[in-house]
This record gives sequence, structure tokens and C-alpha cells, in this order.
Amino acid sequence: MTESRSGAGAWVLLAFGGVALLAGAASAWLESRPYFDQVMGVRNTIVALEEGDLRPGLSHRSAQAVLSDCVGVLGSFYFLTRPTPQRHALANTCAALASTAAAAMPAFSYAWYVLAATADIVGDVPQVNAGLLASQGTGANEQWIAELRVDVADDRFAELSPAVLAGHEQDLRLLVTSHRGVEKIARRYVDEPGFRERITRIVETLPPEAQRLFLSYLQQAAGTT
Repeated sequence: MTESRSGAGAWVLLAFGGVALLAGAASAWLESRPYFDQVMGVRNTIVALEEGDLRPGLSHRSAQAVLSDCVGVLGSFYFLTRPTPQRHALANTCAALASTAAAAMPAFSYAWYVLAATADIVGDVPQVNAGLLASQGTGANEQWIAELRVDVADDRFAELSPAVLAGHEQDLRLLVTSHRGVEKIARRYVDEPGFRERITRIVETLPPEAQRLFLSYLQQAAGTT
């Protein structure tokens, strides 16, 4: 009887252990699922790009959706771990889509930005300058695109043409005078000493209330408030 009870107890422990193991596995899957979904989404988009299945329709909305998919792929960790030839091929595919969209809609600032971003990946500096200049000219007041342009411009700062540099400063000025943009600029000021002189020159030209706004966000970013 005692041995029977011991055996039953062992089976109960094994059963509880199995349930706990399954519960742990389920919990781990739920935690990791967003990552796997993201990777699979990126891979599916890459396959569609490589097979020519990802093409925009005639509308601005359709073109922006496809180009946003491109940008999502090009900024993903999965893309960054691919061999250089594959990365360049994908960047060139996205550049072709952006070029088609920009030709059809010359005022499409986002398409010009994508041309600059893809050119940055393959090292085509003249196209980086051309894409940024066109995007700056067609979307000078579009803050969300200005944020994207600033990142590309910073990658190639020493190689920017004078006209693109002027547009880059205007983008920084736009960001530093908005609540969303100034927070990002203030963090960069704290984190990147080489950036401070550039943004200080711009802030010094702003109205006093804009300077106070920047100082407030700078203090928050520095952890002094």
C-alpha cells in the first residue's frame, strides 16, 4: 500500500512538472512571439521584394504603404545581418520603387527620402544628396520626414553638398522648435558631444521662447530636473 501511494505520488509530481513545463513553454512562446512575428513579417516582405510582388498602385497612399514596407525592411535587424550583396540588391529594389513613385508624383517627399536612404546603404553619395535635396524641397515642413532625413544626413554629414547642408539645418530648426522634435534633439545633445556645437548655433538664432523650450528639454534629458 505504501509503495502504491509512493508510486501515485511520483506520478502526481511528474504530472505537475509536465504542466509547469508546458506552462513555461507557453509563456516563453507568448513573450517571444512578437519577435518571431516581426522576423517572419520582414522575411515575407523581403521575399515579395525579391520576387517583384511588392508593387505600389497608382495612389499616393498605396505608394507610401509599399515604401514604408521597404523602409521597415531596411531598418530591421534581420536585414542588417544579411550578406552585403543581398542588402544592396534589396536597397536597389526599394530605390527603383521609390524612383517610380517620385517620377509619377514629383512632390512626394517621402519617396525622395527613400531614394536618399537606399543610396546611403549602397554608398551612392551623389544620390544621397539628390534625394535629400528633393525631399527637403518638397517636404520642408513635414516634421516626421524631417526626422528621417536628419538621420540619413548625419550618416553622410561630411559628404553633403552646401545646398543639402542648408536644408539639413532647416530640418534641425524645425525639429528643435516642436515638442516632439525638441525631445529627440535634446537627447542627442546629451549623448553626442560632436553634435552640440551644430545645434547650439541653430538654437542661438531662435526666439527666446524656443530657446527656453530647448533648455527645458535639455535639462530633462540630462536628468537635472
